[in-house]
Amino acid sequence: MLALAISSLAGCSSSTSTAPFTGMAWTVDGSNVTATSTRREITGNTVEIVGAFTTSRTRSTGVDIKGLPLAVGTYRIIAPTGAANELFAAYVDVDLNSTSSNGYFSTSGTVTVSSVSSSNISGTFSYVAEDRSSGSTAPPKAITNGRFNMAL
Repeated sequence: MLALAISSLAGCSSSTSTAPFTGMAWTVDGSNVTATSTRREITGNTVEIVGAFTTSRTRSTGVDIKGLPLAVGTYRIIAPTGAANELFAAYVDVDLNSTSSNGYFSTSGTVTVSSVSSSNISGTFSYVAEDRSSGSTAPPKAITNGRFNMAL
């Protein structure tokens, strides 16, 4: 009887629907992060998407993907060279008390744009970023499970 009751509950459908995810989210150092603020900037046929998360009154982190084509596809994230229209990413960790920050820049990764329209872009991303400060011994950051769904 109990097994029958449990199996019948599993088959029930709920009348409530959940809204699709909007914004940006990712995993870094094993912690799942959902951006508390996002922004985007369109330049020609590319977009820069940024997600920031204020972890406390003293700390903020964020991801930045720049040079993302406004077209469905999977694209390689590279280390920034300064060339025009390159696709690269960054991870930033900011101490809000001292305004010091650690900037990590992509070395490799991918971003997939799964849909794009005149009003929205969505997809997934993952990349590895290194602190390129002179003399830095900070370990690289693995940004995984990234996803975005943002208005254009």
